[in-house]
Amino acid sequence: MQRELRYLSLFLLLAASVASAAAGEEVRGVEWYRQHPTERAAVTRRCVDNPGQLERTADCINAERASLAAKADAMAGTGSGLGRTPARRGGGLESTSPEVLAANPEARRMILGLCARMTAEQQAAYGLCEPARRSLGPARRT
Repeated sequence: MQRELRYLSLFLLLAASVASAAAGEEVRGVEWYRQHPTERAAVTRRCVDNPGQLERTADCINAERASLAAKADAMAGTGSGLGRTPARRGGGLESTSPEVLAANPEARRMILGLCARMTAEQQAAYGLCEPARRSLGPARRT
């Protein structure tokens, strides 16, 4: 009986310390990770090194989404974030228009992959999911 109480108290102490450690960590959003590539890379490495425990945490998911968004930005050639028209294009087609995304299937694939992991609210806030779907044409929209 006394042995069981020791195990129970040890378990409760351990659970309390884990809960307090988890509560002290600040969860960063996708936009924060997009703006901080060094921290994004560090979190991504930690998540890859320990997928069993970290893969489904908010920080790992947000860092992965930010990484995908950064890759999509680079593939779309904006360099300053999708949804912004780069000055070097002279104001022509917006980089997120369905026409531009149809001409850049790799960027479209990255965006659609990112959108598949988002909720409807996140997709609306991101603003690229619908143009990417429209760029597929009427027969292939999902």
